Amino acid sequence: LLEPEALLPLLETVPSIKVISSAYYDNGNSAFIQEFGLDGRYGVALPKVTSGAFLTDEVRFLIASAATTDGIINHVVYPDEILDAYRSKSLRWEQLVPEYEKLFREIVAKYGWLSSDTVSTAAAKLALIRQATVYCENSNGRLKLICDPFSEPVSVMVTSKQPLRAVSGCSVQAVDSIRYLVLLQEAQALLEVVQP
Repeated sequence: LLEPEALLPLLETVPSIKVISSAYYDNGNSAFIQEFGLDGRYGVALPKVTSGAFLTDEVRFLIASAATTDGIINHVVYPDEILDAYRSKSLRWEQLVPEYEKLFREIVAKYGWLSSDTVSTAAAKLALIRQATVYCENSNGRLKLICDPFSEPVSVMVTSKQPLRAVSGCSVQAVDSIRYLVLLQEAQALLEVVQP
């Protein structure tokens, strides 16, 4: 993990860096703690939420927290995990693979609305949504969403106690009984309440 005092020398040495991924949570090791978003010094802050192969209660909590507050899970697989007895719990690669599969199956099952991206694509999506403001107007069973500025499609989560469907400018995917993933395909989108 990047230490806070290493950030400026790193940026001076490698000014082309556009994404910094440090820690999202303070685990007591004095790492550089970040929030997801834009940073004027280097571009995009895309912090690590979790790492490793093992699905513990702590990992479940960290994933749930980041997924529900920011809509992002940045899970890191360290290249030396197989060599580190602590991280790998002294398991061989063929024993770790089922642990990774279990972890990612649970993420997909619980947070299926999230997309699987590389750091570069995730950073680009994050920059896009953080630079935009989405306004909402609710009137007579219709929900108008306005994205400003709009340059390309962005996803937003909408909560409604009543079922919603897309009318124009967007697509809608139900996440559960009250949450909807809305892909804004135009600067203005219109949704409406589905009448029983």
